[in-house]
Parts: sequence; C-alpha cells; structure tokens
Amino acid sequence: MLFSLLLAIGFNLGSSTTEPETPSGVTATFSDGSNQRVMPTRLFAVRVEAGESPALGIAPKSWTGAFTGTLNLPIRTRAELALRGTGSAVLSIDGEVVLEGALEAVLQTKQLRLNKGQRSVNLEWTPPSQGPSWIRLLWDGRDFTLEPIPTQQLSAAEGHDNVEHGLELIAEHRCTACHASQASTFVSDLDRPAGSLRDAGQRLHGRWVQEWLMDPSAHRADTAMPALLSGPNAEQDAADLAAWVVSMGSGTLKAIEGKSEDGKVLAAKLQCLNCHVLEPEDDYDGISLAVVSQKYQPGAMADFLRAPHARSPWSKMPDFRLSEQEAADLEAFLREAAPGQGSGVTGNVVRGEALASTLRCGNCHQSDAPPVPSIPLPTGPQEQMGGCLANDASTTPDFRLTGTEQTAINQTLEALASTTAPTNFGFAARAVKSLRCTSCHARDGQGSLGEGRTLDVDPALLADPHAPEVDQTLPHLDGTGEKLRTPHLLKTLAGTRTEEVRPWMHARMPGFGAWAAPLTTSLVAEHGMPQEEPFVATEKADATVGRMLVGLEGYGCITCHGVGDEPPMAAFEAVGVNFAQSAERLRPGWYHRWMDDPLRITPSTRMPRYADPVTGKAVRPDILDGNATAQFDAIAAWLANGAQPGFADEYDFDDEYDDEYDDE
Repeated sequence: MLFSLLLAIGFNLGSSTTEPETPSGVTATFSDGSNQRVMPTRLFAVRVEAGESPALGIAPKSWTGAFTGTLNLPIRTRAELALRGTGSAVLSIDGEVVLEGALEAVLQTKQLRLNKGQRSVNLEWTPPSQGPSWIRLLWDGRDFTLEPIPTQQLSAAEGHDNVEHGLELIAEHRCTACHASQASTFVSDLDRPAGSLRDAGQRLHGRWVQEWLMDPSAHRADTAMPALLSGPNAEQDAADLAAWVVSMGSGTLKAIEGKSEDGKVLAAKLQCLNCHVLEPEDDYDGISLAVVSQKYQPGAMADFLRAPHARSPWSKMPDFRLSEQEAADLEAFLREAAPGQGSGVTGNVVRGEALASTLRCGNCHQSDAPPVPSIPLPTGPQEQMGGCLANDASTTPDFRLTGTEQTAINQTLEALASTTAPTNFGFAARAVKSLRCTSCHARDGQGSLGEGRTLDVDPALLADPHAPEVDQTLPHLDGTGEKLRTPHLLKTLAGTRTEEVRPWMHARMPGFGAWAAPLTTSLVAEHGMPQEEPFVATEKADATVGRMLVGLEGYGCITCHGVGDEPPMAAFEAVGVNFAQSAERLRPGWYHRWMDDPLRITPSTRMPRYADPVTGKAVRPDILDGNATAQFDAIAAWLANGAQPGFADEYDFDDEYDDEYDDE
C-alpha cells in the first residue's frame, strides 16, 4: 500500500524568485468541540506551550488540529516521510494513510517511490492532554537529509476563515482603546497605543497636523488613523485640534548640521527605498516621504529616526541604531529630496482641547486629554454595520473599511470573546506583513519586494574599500524560527545585539520595538520548535578534531570565517559569520542540515558543500573514516566549547604574505 503511492519532489528549494500560481503554505484547522478556526500557515508544523491556545477563540484544553495542503512535485524521486512531536497523528497522502500512531515513537515511512504531480496531504493530530503540544512533518530524500517540506512546494486551500484578518484590523485600528476586551490579556498586540503627543509642539508643524486631521488617508492610504471630522465646520475643527496638539511641548529640539550627500549614501546602504518612495509611484506600494519637510520641524526628523519607538513602542518604523550625525545626515538628505516648508496653524486651543475630549483622542494617544472609560467590545457578530463599522464620520470615527474588512472584523468579535488563554501562533504572519519584512528579505521562494530599488549613488561610495567585492545579499527568512536560538533571535529583532553578525554588510538589521518579543516566540512556534534549545554536540564528538577540521589542515574554514578577534585569513568575494558567534546563534538541527548541504538551504551561498548528499561521505576520507556526520559533529563540539582563536599564531603568516593579501 505504502509503496504504491506515487509522489514527487522538487529540487533547488531555496530562495528562488519564481512566482507561485497559488498561495504557498498549508491550511491549519483547530477545534475544541465548540469553536473552530481555519487559518493559513507556512508549514506542517506548530508548537503550543502548556496552558496556551493554538488560535484565537480555541480553548487551551481538549482541542485537536489538522493540516491540509497540496504538495507540488515537478520531478520523480524517492523520499521518506516522518512525523515528530507529541500526542498522536494520522498522515494521509491522496486519501491513503501512510503514517499513524503515537508521536513518542519514531514515525517514519520506508522509502516511497515519488512521481511528479500534485498530491493532497492531510495530517490529523491529537495533542497530549498535558505539557507542550508540538508536531512537525519532515521528509528525507535520496540527496537531502531530514528537513521540513519547503513552503514553496506547498499550496494552501483558499477556504480559511477571516479571523486572522479581522484580528489584524482590530489591532491596527486600536479598537480596544475605546472598546475593552478580555482578549487583551491573551493577545500580545491587541492593545497597541498610538504615538504620544506630549511633545508634539516641538516636533510637528501645525499646518501639517491640520491637513492630516482633515483627511488622514489622503496623506497615507494605509493609515489606521480614522477620519474624525465632517460637515461645514470640519476645517475650523481641524485647525482647533491642530492648535491643541502643537500646544503640547515647548521649545525646540537639539539639532546638529547634517550633510545631504552623506545622508543619501546612508539611505542607499540602509535600503530605505525598499519600504519608502520619495514621491508616489504607480507601480510600487511604498510609504511616501513627499511631505516630511512640511510635517517635521528642524531636528525632529532626526530625533524620530534615532528612536522611532520612544513615543510609539508599536511603531512599524525600524530602529537602525543611528548615530546623532547619521540621523542628521538622513534628515538633510530627505529635506533636499522632498523639499517643502512647514507653517503654523491658526486655531483655538481651548476649543481644540474640548473637541479632543469629545473625540476620545486620549484613548489612543498619550496627551493632555484624559482617556474616556471604555465601552465593551461586542461579543458576537453585529447584524447591522453600525458604530465604527459604519464608515460615517458624522457620528463615529470613519475607518474607511471595505466590505471585506467590515465582515472580517465582525467575524472576529465572537472569537475574541471566546479567547481564554494566551495565543501567539498566528502573530508572525501578521507581523511579517505589517513590518514589510519581505521588502528587504526573500522568503518562501519569493525574492524581496524591493529588490533592485536603489538611489542614484556612485557604487564606489557604497563599497567597503577593504573588501569591495564581498557579497551583499541579505539572508532569506525561510527557516528563521528553526535556525536561530530564541535568545539570539530576540536580540536580533529587538536590535539589542552587541556585535554585528555580518559587519561587512551595507545594510543593518534594525530593531522593532514592542514587536520583537511576540514575533520571536511566534516564528519559533510556526516551525514546531522549542523556545530554548542549546547548541550541543554528541558526547563522542572530539572538539580537537573539530578545530583541526576548520583549520588549514582540514577544510580551511578560517579562510572565510573569523574566529573571535581573528579576522578571516583570506576572504575575498565571500565572508562567513564569525565562528565565535555560532553556538550562541544556531540550533543544532539546522546547523547539521546546513553543513550537509548549504546550497539546498541557500542556493546563492558561497559556502562549499563538504559532503556527498547521496552517500553521506565527506570530502576528506582520511578524517574520522570520511563520515561527514561525525566530522560536522566534531566541528560542533569545537563551536560549543567557545571556538577559541589562535590560528594566526599557529600558522605564523609572515609579513610578506600579509602584504600580498593586503594588495589583493
């Protein structure tokens, strides 16, 4: 029965840029007997910690899960399918059961003949009654080791519910600022405060505030800020509100002189145009910077760029850890690239403050207007699209919701009311979209959206004079939660790393404020991985052999990789991450997959392959009997022991060699 199944497998499954015909990934269904959620996800995998819920509206106990998707297979080969996790599961291919049983045991098929075509995959899962619940579907082929089925080889069913979309809208529009929900305790981003207005008078031009309040969506189409004013007095109301806003905070911000040309070079290095446009473009959905000069007072733009989360922890603007001079240079460039003149506003502050109280501005923004007590969020779908769902600025805030958005929010109300435990599984999908992560990074077979966008800057000004040819490709995001250990991933997303992982890159990995912690745990959960996993080797692994293997007597890894304070010995077109950071960064399973075949994970990598993917034999047959797994385990032991330097003294390169390398 098993052996008669005809499937197929694809090759080169890294970050190619082929457009998918249908959305990649699978559909996950969770049910607790009373409520059901049907949601898209990337993999046949999930992890739910004890006491947590797999999805909004699902009880934390006595729930079940199922994953369905189509496996798109262009080439015939052979592969084994394996399940890892807790509880029990049944795996079916095209309606035929291929694996069934308790996950505490090893569940893995024998090698199946695989043929090209589309195969329906269904995984039914009953998690354990206690402890963490997790599951992962993996496969193992003739020329690759056990790995998750790549997202780009999967296509999800279209029939998922609208709750994730509705949750994104409710969080984005800050509905719980005026409508309290018990789910705020359990959904990390449900209560997102808007930016503080306490020092707006130091930062914003009054005239821009007035124009913004008249029609926020005219300035930014995707803004969450509602239209609040209508009728014949709207313009004066906007002037009064603007006068009140800029009355908060006095004096001017400290500003230093910036250099526009340096700012332009820095903007190119940071790839600012991946998310922004200097003026509206018909063919690119970027956030316009056309009116920044009219919006910000002198020095305020630089102040914001240096600390974008200081006044708004959930701001989507990343923190690039700019120096004072860098921020000033960027402001100078932006004022030159998007010229304009700000001005004041004529309005009545007292009337503006009264209007702010009526409009409940203090519910979303820290300001001189006190928050008004909340009205509970409805606990079920509304038959009539009234209130904030009505798109009527004459009586309520107008969020300009489409019919689809109104329906999504309406369907989410009941799920929020049924939520009684923390849930974070779906957060990563919402955050990656909101933060525009794929504007810079490739993911799931799709190139970055901003690929090729750049400013007109002399390439010589971008290049590192010491390594002008070093590859600048940013890492893809396919396996982030499976690759990086949780503490390192959190520091990466929070922007609190003390050392750069890739200091040769022009671009910088920024921090994302309040997004960082829930995004970290969600990225890990969507891969079915534990939140903490130490980097370890087996007890038999010999760190001494590992050190020899990375040295010149072995594979010469130190040619491209630094070790602590010692730089790479002869890196030219490719530089590797410093070995001293490996154990702190990587999960052991991903490390071994990478060592087995780095080109399978990242087809564009310059990292060589040191093992035959079919036989498992290493390039060096004279070390550990040519057993690639044993060799890589020995290197892991050396990395886990701290990857001590000392190679430069050991190999005693003389001055003549150093001079030749410097010349290169």
